[in-house]
Amino acid sequence: MCSSSPAPAPSAPTETKVTNVNLPEYAKPYVESTLGKAQALTDINQNPYQSYQGQRVADFNPMQQQAFQNVGGMQVAPQNAQGSAMAGVAGLGSLGAGANYAQQATDPRSQQAYMSPYIQNALQPQLA
Repeated sequence: MCSSSPAPAPSAPTETKVTNVNLPEYAKPYVESTLGKAQALTDINQNPYQSYQGQRVADFNPMQQQAFQNVGGMQVAPQNAQGSAMAGVAGLGSLGAGANYAQQATDPRSQQAYMSPYIQNALQPQLA
């Protein structure tokens, strides 16, 4: 048996394009000098970070200082004490109201005080 391998396909022509870009001779000293300075400025071994040592926040102006003094001198208004006392008395009074209601709710005669005379007069003939 005779075996034959297919012939390799002819290779397509390839084109290689090389582009060299060089600095013009007149610009080389300026570029090298500028890059050298930039490297020196960004090298942390030669130029470590220096934090800003100046004042970072403005001082308070006289009106702000006056406002701080006024707020510091404030006292509790006397109306607050009077209002708190009234609320306390009302709260204590309401505790007794619940007890009175419990007595009235279980007494059938006490409910008569809440009945409307109109309703009584209207219902009485119907009930009779």
